[in-house]
Amino acid sequence: TIPLGPKIRISFGKSATNSNKIICKTDFYTNGSWRRFTENTEDNRILVIYNASGTSFNHNQFFPAWNYCRVKRSFTLDGTTYSVLADGDNTNPFNAGEVLEAVALSVSKPDNQTIKVVYNCGDKATLTVYWTIPDNGYYIKSKMDLTAKSEGMYSIALESSMGMNAQNVTNVLLPPMFQYRRLMTTPKVMLSSMMPQPVAIAETSMSITNEPTSISSFVCANIQDLTSWGGYDYSPVGFTLRDISNNMQPVAFSPVIGMKDSKLSTGNSIERNFVSGIVPDSWNNALEYISDSIFCVKDYRHQTDISLTETLFNMTDLMNNNDYSGWNAAMKGFWDIEENGNIKPTVVQSSPLTVVAQSILAHDENAYITRALPTIEYTLSRPGYRWTMPPGTALKMQPLESQFNTSYFCGLNEIMNGSNPWLETLALPNGNLRNGGSYASSVQSWRQALSAYKLTGKEDWLSQAVTGTDEFIANNIYANSTLPLSQGNFYNSNMYGAWWLLIDLYETTHDDSYLQAAQYGAANTIAGIRSYPQVQGTLMTIHTGNTYDGISTIWWKGTEKFRLGFPRVSGDALQHDVPEWKVSPVGLGIEQPATYFQRSKGKLTQPVMMSSWAPQLLRLGALTGKDIYSIYARNAVIGRYSNYPGYYATGFTDITMASDFPYKGPDVSSIYYHHIPAHIAFSEDFLINDITTRSNGNISFPYGLQEGFAWFTNRIYGCGIGKIFGDEATLFMKRGLITVDQPEINYVTAASKTHFWAILSNEAHEDLNTNVVLGDEIIKNIKGGNALIYNSEGTCSTLSINSGAINVTLPKLGLIAISLDTDSAMITNIPKLYDGMKIVETGTPAGKVYLYRIRSPFGWDSVYGVAEATPTDGLTLTIECNGVQKKAKSYPYELSFMKYGYGEDIDLSVIIQLNDSTLSSYESSFSKTDDAIKNITSSNRKVKGIFNMFGLKVNDMNQPDIYIVDGKKIVKRS
Repeated sequence: TIPLGPKIRISFGKSATNSNKIICKTDFYTNGSWRRFTENTEDNRILVIYNASGTSFNHNQFFPAWNYCRVKRSFTLDGTTYSVLADGDNTNPFNAGEVLEAVALSVSKPDNQTIKVVYNCGDKATLTVYWTIPDNGYYIKSKMDLTAKSEGMYSIALESSMGMNAQNVTNVLLPPMFQYRRLMTTPKVMLSSMMPQPVAIAETSMSITNEPTSISSFVCANIQDLTSWGGYDYSPVGFTLRDISNNMQPVAFSPVIGMKDSKLSTGNSIERNFVSGIVPDSWNNALEYISDSIFCVKDYRHQTDISLTETLFNMTDLMNNNDYSGWNAAMKGFWDIEENGNIKPTVVQSSPLTVVAQSILAHDENAYITRALPTIEYTLSRPGYRWTMPPGTALKMQPLESQFNTSYFCGLNEIMNGSNPWLETLALPNGNLRNGGSYASSVQSWRQALSAYKLTGKEDWLSQAVTGTDEFIANNIYANSTLPLSQGNFYNSNMYGAWWLLIDLYETTHDDSYLQAAQYGAANTIAGIRSYPQVQGTLMTIHTGNTYDGISTIWWKGTEKFRLGFPRVSGDALQHDVPEWKVSPVGLGIEQPATYFQRSKGKLTQPVMMSSWAPQLLRLGALTGKDIYSIYARNAVIGRYSNYPGYYATGFTDITMASDFPYKGPDVSSIYYHHIPAHIAFSEDFLINDITTRSNGNISFPYGLQEGFAWFTNRIYGCGIGKIFGDEATLFMKRGLITVDQPEINYVTAASKTHFWAILSNEAHEDLNTNVVLGDEIIKNIKGGNALIYNSEGTCSTLSINSGAINVTLPKLGLIAISLDTDSAMITNIPKLYDGMKIVETGTPAGKVYLYRIRSPFGWDSVYGVAEATPTDGLTLTIECNGVQKKAKSYPYELSFMKYGYGEDIDLSVIIQLNDSTLSSYESSFSKTDDAIKNITSSNRKVKGIFNMFGLKVNDMNQPDIYIVDGKKIVKRS
């Protein structure tokens, strides 16, 4: 049985090898008995580092490097002696001064939970430590009182538990730089301000009851000591994973020698607090324990101003704004603010499925024409997520080789309710997965295979996904990488495996091993999320002195230097009081170690608000029932923003939380235009996932997967048919369909052929009553005066509609669904378009010409043509579409045509000219029928070769299909 009291105990006694020495020993409780690492070695050794003249450090090597090093190395050449430093000498904190061992002199017991030890530190200091065991737990609190006997700089080092040989260490954690078995070769310090989670963990394996058992020793900050935002100028504590003997061991230092609070005059005293312990479990479970029991991270946020639903509408309006979204209509993307448009005009599409989905969800035809359709065309032509026009490097338009992967094209068809099955040609060219790479991300082929399975239903793809996943888990989740990574790596896409993809396969196969692996991997995400300062229920003053700096770099908006709200004006950051929780960074992640910790005086740390992992954690929490995942997920999203808040969080401010922030500024967080769709993506994924997981399986919607750009991976929802308490319905998300008078209530709306649905979720930790007011569009479509109300278990009741409103009460963190009968269907079936892609081999400088017919959900199709050519003087692409002719005389050589009925045949002619001289002309067509194929012919010759029904050239006719051979249609049936 596990004892009711502490799971750890500490004792002091005579050393077995030196009877004159008092040493500390630590026992921990596991598997029914008390254990310890070894009997004879000393645990929890304390050292004092002293520097009489003082020292300072810099971050030129990222890790602190001290200008004083007690280790002296030199060589002599031609009679001259030269001083040198070996790698790691000046980044070793034990070299920053004289090292004094704290030797225990006396031991007493003030109470049943505390041991008082007086230590001898020679003629430099006196040290008294109070070691306290909590009522219940695996940790020890140590309060250390040091008094200086000499003037100088002092640092107390606690070497937690005991040192281990590196080969005995199975995992480490010193976030964000060290995880798996990425071991530092010599002691290096991570300051608390450099760390989202201020903890050092070393995991080893012990044989307990003849079974190998993971044991994790740790040391972490006393969370009450971390009261500020954190930044370059000050850190109250530092950590390393190697002790003074270079053994692997969690070590904490406070104060950090070289910091202002490390300098003491004779007789001055300081008090420092540490928390250390041993968890008889793996490092990831130790981190969970520390977060919950020591750092006490809670679900602390509220939606006091605006619901997440209304926030999504605000962000969508921003994305559709031609000016403030940074949209470049000609380039079909969002300006990259870090690129000078005079030298390298660059646009980015970081989450193209989101751009398409928002117009579909809102039934917004104008947004489809101005944003979604250009975005689709971008992905049907451009080489990748980022694209540059001259005078930058101009690349060929090669859609079969672009970065947009199999999952993207499968997802595009999915969010359009499967109305463009011709996209399979791009998703699986020649029946194979795409392999076009990614941007700062690792696209997994097994996840692409799962997308192919969802698209085609072919079991071979599922088998390939399962085989690939097993390899991925072994090599990317559990395998202990030893390769050190630099501070310039994106934390959530380069420093650990993309565990969130495993949830998709778990939901397909229900194999628990995938869920177990996802939990293990998710610990790395949590290790990169802020856990301090501890949130109190008090007010705090922000913008002291009516100033707040944030980030002030003047970036670019196309060809102009620009930053919204700059130059700053008086009164744009007035001093005022806010609830501490509102502006807390607890719950925010990081981009990369290098951008999180700014190596300049006066700079604060910079977590980011791009929490794409939040809905993934929320899903994992629902599937496992473990609160830690939903806590960190909710802390990233709930009550964080009213519109797109920019990217970096740089100090306590509410400027970025205003709904007009991206229109008014001042931009203190860096408004990256191409991040707006990605921010919508994870917010909407969170919202819909929150509702589906609360429904106990009664609500579900199909989705596409957006991935390939950094860690911006999310489920994207469109007009696919889902289920709401048995009714086949599709999402219909538009401002004004309903209004809800409680900001802590989020909602999702949907429609079926016979019903309108409003699904409400309560984000408050108390029951809430609210009026759901129906908008005019709904009122004119409903029949009857009653609404059906479903709870999460599917129990149904009836409420009356009074003056166009329904009054309901939602349980805390609960859900209800409102169903209204409609007079007419609010959704329509969209016929599938199979004939949607042709490739014309021109044999001219234009190269291939790609022709597409794209089915919209608005009753019409569009046509898009693009030549693969790079900029070519005198080149002209002419396309005539059902009698309408357009010309493209410059790169990119692309043309668009609208609107053609679903039942309309489309005839095309393509002319390639160079300096007004016609090189070739071609005729083609898109048929309104599902399987008709028109021959691709040239005015001069039949196109030679074997093509599939979409006009893609293939090597043979081994598989049953419809082919075009030398311009003639051939049906191979077996």
